[in-house]
Amino acid sequence: PNRDTLVLDLGSAYCDVLTFDNGDDASAVEAYKGALLEDCFEEWIVIEREARAERFITALLKLADSAADRFDHLAAIDLLRRASAQEPLRDGIARRLMASLFAMGDTGAAIEVFRNLRERLHDELGATPDRATIQLFQQIRKGGKESAKAQLAPTQLPAEIQTEPSRFKRPPFALSPLIGRESDLKS
Repeated sequence: PNRDTLVLDLGSAYCDVLTFDNGDDASAVEAYKGALLEDCFEEWIVIEREARAERFITALLKLADSAADRFDHLAAIDLLRRASAQEPLRDGIARRLMASLFAMGDTGAAIEVFRNLRERLHDELGATPDRATIQLFQQIRKGGKESAKAQLAPTQLPAEIQTEPSRFKRPPFALSPLIGRESDLKS
């Protein structure tokens, strides 16, 4: 370098985009803070933004699948909720989330995921959930644990879970007494 040259040394600098691009899935998920240059609408940045948003979703889904493989459904649910917040109209994400919630014994939350997806698809696209999502919903609603899990791809819910009993059959606390409805209790 001479006096007419400017040198920018980034050796010790942190750049979230480079961490995102070059890191593993966990690093990418941690580094992602939102849409890349969201206020810029140049053609080149839109392509870059969409590619990184898709990489983020893919990383979330891989990490969620890995968590489900370890029977860590709480972690899978957290990751899938993040993916759903980014892409609320994707059936595949909703199915994975429904399956993890169902595996945790939270049938009501799994059904709510389906209903929210159905409403969003109708309102925003005039569409309905795909056949696989509808079938999973129907099976979860019926309580067909084995048949609902059989609809999932192995990476969405491992085969070992199909035989694992739900840990949450009963509420974890005593139900309060029914007050003022004693006559209903007798019938």
